[in-house]
Amino acid sequence: MRDDVKDILRKHDLKATPQRIMVYGKLLELGHASADMIYTQLNKENPEMTVATTYNILESFVKAGIIKRLFSSTNKMFFDINTKPHCHIYTETGDHYTDLFDPKLTEIISDYLLSKKIRNFEIEDVSIEIVAKRKNEKNYK
Repeated sequence: MRDDVKDILRKHDLKATPQRIMVYGKLLELGHASADMIYTQLNKENPEMTVATTYNILESFVKAGIIKRLFSSTNKMFFDINTKPHCHIYTETGDHYTDLFDPKLTEIISDYLLSKKIRNFEIEDVSIEIVAKRKNEKNYK
């Protein structure tokens, strides 16, 4: 995996430093995570890792288009390793994102919005977040 991460970073004109490789690997493992979540897990294994370094690396990944930034309904910033078009289901309890891959839904919404001539705006991307609560297992029938 380490060589794959190096290739991804180099492809996006980023130097494959050990810290960048660690941050990307952790986000790959988590899928969706806040900078604090990534930092906390990395710091256990690598005490030399700092919060500032973690944030700076994530920002460089966003600018390079390797990951996307998400803002939850509680205004907390998360990062998403998957940059392909998809929707998200966000649960406030536990601050958790789940990917929702529904190409038809994404296509319908994107086509609709892109076909609209919204005055003074050019739509660049469509991001859909569905806020939900998990049902208790005992409530399923």
